[in-house]
Amino acid sequence: MAAPAGAHPGRGGSFLKKTWIRPLAAIGLLALIALSEGVLRRSGRPSRSGPSAAGAVPEATRFLYGYLLGGLRAPVVGFYWLKVDLQYRKGRYFALEKDLRVLAELNPSSPQVWDYAAWHQAFNVVRRAATPEERFRHRYEGLRLARQGLERLPTCRQLLLRLGLIAGQFAGEDGARFRQAESGTSPEAVVFEAFARLREAPDGGPEDGVLFAGAAERWAIRLLIDGDFGRAAEAFRAGLRELERYRQVVSEPAATAAAVELRDVAWIVQRAGTWLRVAEHGRAARDAAANGDRARSAHVIGQALAALEVLEDGPEEVVEEERDAREAVRRTLVALGATRE
Repeated sequence: MAAPAGAHPGRGGSFLKKTWIRPLAAIGLLALIALSEGVLRRSGRPSRSGPSAAGAVPEATRFLYGYLLGGLRAPVVGFYWLKVDLQYRKGRYFALEKDLRVLAELNPSSPQVWDYAAWHQAFNVVRRAATPEERFRHRYEGLRLARQGLERLPTCRQLLLRLGLIAGQFAGEDGARFRQAESGTSPEAVVFEAFARLREAPDGGPEDGVLFAGAAERWAIRLLIDGDFGRAAEAFRAGLRELERYRQVVSEPAATAAAVELRDVAWIVQRAGTWLRVAEHGRAARDAAANGDRARSAHVIGQALAALEVLEDGPEEVVEEERDAREAVRRTLVALGATRE
């Protein structure tokens, strides 16, 4: 039988199918993407003065992504990742937020989506802020996105690390705004909790213990400033335990690099131990004063102040970085002694 006119000999109508179906499928895919873009435009663009809502995708768009796309989800996700990359390269940070909203809805179980959205909001969009209040809102929105991702992926190391890194950015006036937004919880406490969970993540490593130790120390210093010497001592001890574990790990290889790192860790352990003595002396002074032993209280406060002076020896950048913290702790100790006169 002769092949139909226009068909490849021996293939019947398959040539027409391959010629037309692929362009039609591409046109259909582009139409679905255009439809989703239109729905998002009607739903409103992200505000330039306030945080976006990465999870606030309209119900119509959820229906489109959840049911209509079906097997086309993967190429649509790829399309939006390309858009995100293009928007980032061109510095269109606010337009990029809209595409991240779509990606979060298309692929909510992807840690990369939530990590990128949180990082972008906290470290890129924040640079466009015109006021300190606006800067705080954008950074806090990045924190919220990391938390939203962790609601779906509670043991994700990538998101726990991002949460801790973002929370660690709230200092000074932003730290005060953070405590107000979090009902009194300090940024240091959030970092400590995030890195404590990071240490227990199934894909964690020895370096996570070092991150936890750093977070524990920062939180403990904040507790010292607030006069909470008991909890500060507990946090310092928890951090020291992790540093000791890490020192054992890096002492196993015989490489020179490991020996250098071991010396660095040893110095960090020694310094953390000095902070721990400050906390223990502060707690002992408070207990002695509560028992009416003012002489012992004054003596132990003097020991705590002497330990603070020891912390002034070390690498210049570390000593300078901790200067304000040491002064704040010193004022707390002096005030403790003055209240017992």
